[in-house]
Order: sequence, then structure tokens, then C-alpha cells
Amino acid sequence: MTRSAFVLLCSFAACAGTPPPAKPAVQPTFELGEITVFDGANAMLKIHADGTTELGGHAGRLEIKPGETASTDSLPIVWKPGPTLKPDGSIELRGQAVVRVNRDGSVQDLKRGTTAPLTIDADKVSFTTDGRTVGLALAADGSIELIGGLAKADKPPRVEGADTPGKRRAVLALMGLMLHGGRGETKVEGPTEAP
Repeated sequence: MTRSAFVLLCSFAACAGTPPPAKPAVQPTFELGEITVFDGANAMLKIHADGTTELGGHAGRLEIKPGETASTDSLPIVWKPGPTLKPDGSIELRGQAVVRVNRDGSVQDLKRGTTAPLTIDADKVSFTTDGRTVGLALAADGSIELIGGLAKADKPPRVEGADTPGKRRAVLALMGLMLHGGRGETKVEGPTEAP
């Protein structure tokens, strides 16, 4: 055997024992963790590290006495299970995937096989309604800015725990789908009555 054939044979043998290079890891669309959305001082939406969520709402019996004013804000906050988020960007209701947020920010309605008119990234969620673009912008510090003339809240909402782009994308997806709710077919509903 010639020296060049021997070197070639040895290099083939060395390559045969070497595992192929690993495929690059696919970045998840959502990063899960303990995230809380506050309406003023009250927690109203929770995302847990396992992807489960809880939606809060004021519920109970409101008693109004003559000469007094009352607000549903005085009622206790009642928690209900919400949708489940998966790292691949899908959102499940009652165990069935109904929506998927893609890495490019587009949103697919999985039940209808259509693209929802929402765009979601790590900084904002937006959609067009009545010819104007509206939505929410979420800063890294948890502050939320309303986009496109949405009514300003008396108690500005804020987010705690969304300290990475993937976590901010997860919370913006839920908030955007709830905000978009009555404006199209794709929606994730919050609690409407006490459990």
C-alpha cells in the first residue's frame, strides 16, 4: 500500500469514529417562567414556569347602599385557570392547541388554518382596527405603553418577571390575544364569572 493510500484510509477511519456535528438548537418562541401582570397594585394574569396560566377578575356580589357609589374594583379577585403556553409558541385551551405564535411574529389560528391579524415580538403586540394600528409595547423594566390611541388606564399595567425577550413575547401573546378578543375570530378569553 502506498503512503498516500494509507493516509487516506486512516483519515476515513478517524472520520468514521467521529460523531456528526450537532444540529444547532432551535430557539423556542416562548420562554416560560414565573411572570405576573399587574393592573395597578392587583395581580391579574400569571404565567407559570410549566406554561400554565391563571386569569384574575373581580367577582362577587356588589352591594350598593343608597347615597353611596360602588365599583367592581372593590370586589375580591377570583382566579381561574387560563390557557397553557408551550415553548414552540403554541397556546392550548382545554388541552387543544388553538393558536401558534411563530418566530417571525405572525400568529396562526390553528382551528381555522388562517393567519390572525396580530404581530407579536419581544417588544410589542399590534393589530389594525378601524384603519389604525393599536397594541401594547412592553419594556424590559416591565412598564407597558399603549399604542395607537388605546384608552389610558387609571392604574397603568406593569409586568414582573418578563426579564428575557422570550418571556416578554409569551406575556405579550396572551395580552394581545385577550385585547384583540372581540375584534376577530382568534381570541383567548379571560374569566367572565366566578368559578
